[in-house]
Amino acid sequence: SEASLCYDLSANMTVYFGGCTSGYGNNLWVYDCSNDVWTQIHPDIFKLRDDGIWRYREDPKAVPPGCCYYGMCYDSDRKISVLCRNNGGATSWVPPEQPPNNLAWLYDAAAKKWTFTERNGVVPDVYLTGVRWAYDPERKECVLAGGGVLWAYKTAENTWRKINVQGESAKPGNCSSWAYMSKEKKFLLFKALKKEGTEGDTTWLYDPKEEKWENVTPKDGPPKRQSAAMCYDSLNNVAVLLGGWEEKPSVKFNDGTWVFDPREKTWTEPKPDPGPPISGKCYQMSYDLVNNVAVYVTGDTTWVYRYKRQRAK
Repeated sequence: SEASLCYDLSANMTVYFGGCTSGYGNNLWVYDCSNDVWTQIHPDIFKLRDDGIWRYREDPKAVPPGCCYYGMCYDSDRKISVLCRNNGGATSWVPPEQPPNNLAWLYDAAAKKWTFTERNGVVPDVYLTGVRWAYDPERKECVLAGGGVLWAYKTAENTWRKINVQGESAKPGNCSSWAYMSKEKKFLLFKALKKEGTEGDTTWLYDPKEEKWENVTPKDGPPKRQSAAMCYDSLNNVAVLLGGWEEKPSVKFNDGTWVFDPREKTWTEPKPDPGPPISGKCYQMSYDLVNNVAVYVTGDTTWVYRYKRQRAK
């Protein structure tokens, strides 16, 4: 559980990093959906301390540490995957060996190489759990949603900026679901809400050009949840949402598949059969454009979901 993944279009691979099975792993895999083949790029890289309790990296700037609740997205302009380590997340490193929180790691699938970014100016200063990333190709920046705020990161400049939204704010909670909808040139947020809260489930669109939120919550939609996986199907211009949990992962899961149409501003539940079992927490899902499928990994099983049959032009 708690692994990070995104689809690298230049390599036609889904990049899968880390997770929490027994401690916080920093292994890296890529998935070739066209041939249904997984390849491990590097295993967990750590060593045990003398007391056998904590694990940490020998070279803290060569490979990201194992850490809970990473976020990852694909920068289509630089053709790299961008990984963000959240502030305050549990990690397999021992202070003070670990680099500062909230710095980005870049992965080049062609070179099979990680690059650590040194701090350059301000960085996010909020506690982030279940951070979500999505890349905006219009403004050429990765946008992070969590902790009630938005932050934008430009990989080319290695700079962060806090986004000061105009008007009403969605205040995206930690472990929300977040995706960029390229045909709409807007972000979609399905806001994470706890069962004991009084607020209902909410769906928002964020316009990065105007820096404004729009509440588009329909009458019918997915029940409220946290840590649901979501990705954007760019061929069909819909978002696919899967899973999530109420109260805590060991108590109740939401295992339904939901599809959001931004033109109609509606959610529908297609109820595919079979569907993946839901386990763990902090789900993430990616969309493979070449094969026109959403890719989801649970336990040791890979699932793909095709909303409609089309071919990329």
